[in-house]
Amino acid sequence: LRAKVNGNNDSATGAVSFAYQDLAVTALKKDNKNQFKKKKFASFIANKYLINSKSDGKSVKEVRFQRDPRKSFFNLIWKTINKGVAATVTSK
Repeated sequence: LRAKVNGNNDSATGAVSFAYQDLAVTALKKDNKNQFKKKKFASFIANKYLINSKSDGKSVKEVRFQRDPRKSFFNLIWKTINKGVAATVTSK
């Protein structure tokens, strides 16, 4: 993960790149006994059509995030980086 973030009291902008391989997600749901069960069809759809299974980290995503004034500046930085990682993982 490489992130460069510039921020102020109102918002943050940044450039985020994220390298990974063999990424897969498993969708879960709670059953009657409060235990988690796999949702096989939803997991299949997410992995096949939504999630990019690997990234070399060369793709840089430009992101912007508006700050919630009730939350900390650290929260702003974290949300900006999170938005960049999500954009990398879901871009096909």
